[in-house]
Amino acid sequence: MNGPTLLVELTLRQREVLCAVIQNFIVKAEPISSKTLASQPALSASSATIRNTMGELERLGLIEHPHTSAGRMPTDLGYRVYIDSLLKIEDLNLSDQKLILTHLEKAQQEDEIMHAAAQMLSQVTRLFGMAVATYLEDDQIEKLELIRLAEKKVMVILGLSGKLIRSLMVELKTDLSDSSLHLIASVLSQRLRGKTVSMLTEPIYTSEIHQEAEDLSGPIRIFTHSILKLLSPSGGSQIALAGARNIVQQPDFEKIEDLEGLIEIIDNQSTLVHFLAQRDHQSPTSQGVQVTVGKENQLGVLQTHSVITSSFNVGGLKKTLGVIGPTRMDYSKLISIVDFTAKTLSSLSHDKN
Repeated sequence: MNGPTLLVELTLRQREVLCAVIQNFIVKAEPISSKTLASQPALSASSATIRNTMGELERLGLIEHPHTSAGRMPTDLGYRVYIDSLLKIEDLNLSDQKLILTHLEKAQQEDEIMHAAAQMLSQVTRLFGMAVATYLEDDQIEKLELIRLAEKKVMVILGLSGKLIRSLMVELKTDLSDSSLHLIASVLSQRLRGKTVSMLTEPIYTSEIHQEAEDLSGPIRIFTHSILKLLSPSGGSQIALAGARNIVQQPDFEKIEDLEGLIEIIDNQSTLVHFLAQRDHQSPTSQGVQVTVGKENQLGVLQTHSVITSSFNVGGLKKTLGVIGPTRMDYSKLISIVDFTAKTLSSLSHDKN
């Protein structure tokens, strides 16, 4: 499991109490008192002992004391220590495994697979499910074609080394002769072939290209802009989202401002792509299960949420599956669900390739 690693030395009693506070808070969705914990046989300690230990955990910044309640609730740091050091991953039950397998195996086309994964994650977790596919940045451009569709409409087709083909229709203000279109395609092919996706974050149009086709500088600028758009994280992505209603029904999001993150992602899906890319760069490895909690999420509108994802590479694409929900979530079960879904989809995707 990947995420920011924080080392906090805790005594056995502190670990037990922190676990108990978090697990009870996940179930009850309300601050937990020492009296509540003392009534549970697993801790075998008096209310006074538990109260003192909760005070120690509060001083360490792992739990906090809301002004309106006598109980305590976990902080983002408390969740992080719990996930990194105390969590026992739950085995996914056979019925959930069968449900995931059945729905994913029915999907045939790429877009169907992505939507099936997002829907399935939403259905099983009762949270907001997502499935995102983006280019691998080290994929190289192997071919570029410009194909006329109509008098002023041209299709840009890019072939990448990961066997991925991307296309975009470009509408020109003026008509181009076949010879001009051929010259532009030749110039751009010579300049772009062999370059990786990550190398194209800088402007493609250069003085050298201008010299080679000076009379066609206007159309070339239009085509280079289209290519950059096509290979940008948002332009080259497949995104499937599901389960917005699940988040609305969570008691953690009673105010409309608590839902800003979800609204932003639905209205502007490129926000999610950029967030995931930024999140991956912060992790030592973006493969496998990754969990970010609250303020660990660089996207401001997601700093009251937790994000659990798992990624894998297939056919020139990086696929990321996961869920978004409140920080108060059943991490043990959800990590198991996301991990199983990603491994299942990875196996199916490789079989189809």
